[in-house]
Amino acid sequence: MDAVNQMLDVGIEKLERFIHAVDAEVEKEVNRIISEGEASREEILKDAKEESLNAAYQTLQDSIKKIYAKYVKIVAKAELDAKREVLSKRGELIDLVFENVKKALKEFAQTPQYAKFLVKLAKEQNIVPGAQICLKPEDMKYAGEIKEALGAQVEFKEDNSIKLGGICVFYPEKSLLLDKTIDLALANQKEAFVEKNCFSQDLI
Repeated sequence: MDAVNQMLDVGIEKLERFIHAVDAEVEKEVNRIISEGEASREEILKDAKEESLNAAYQTLQDSIKKIYAKYVKIVAKAELDAKREVLSKRGELIDLVFENVKKALKEFAQTPQYAKFLVKLAKEQNIVPGAQICLKPEDMKYAGEIKEALGAQVEFKEDNSIKLGGICVFYPEKSLLLDKTIDLALANQKEAFVEKNCFSQDLI
């Protein structure tokens, strides 16, 4: 009986050792599976996080591009509007300056010096007989003085297109016209002034 009990005790002890070994192996396997699961979970989370970050970054980049394109368009329009405004104001200023010049020239035409100016201007053209000298209607009163100074047979005609003064010398036989009017001189001066200052070229 003792021998049987002893055998049972040995069997039980072996069984317990076996159970402990199995438990240890199971625990080891479970821990391995859990470990791998955690690693996989971390990898999945990492990949998902990177994908989300990439998607967010791309969205941000797209938004920045759209905002920048809109900003560029707004700035370009504002710059163009500003340039047009500057050109408009400069044009108004130029017109104002030359209107004042025109006013001064009209006042000059009412002075005694103006008659001397017309005589000098006519002499400088080396006018020969047969020429027609065109004057604005108000200046026809100086025709005799000019003719006497020239000492040549010339004809005087009114020209309503002359507004500021000066003379036009016309040679009918040659169809040659010498425009020495203040009107043309002022127009040329205005054009040269605009070109010299490059008001259009540096702003458009």
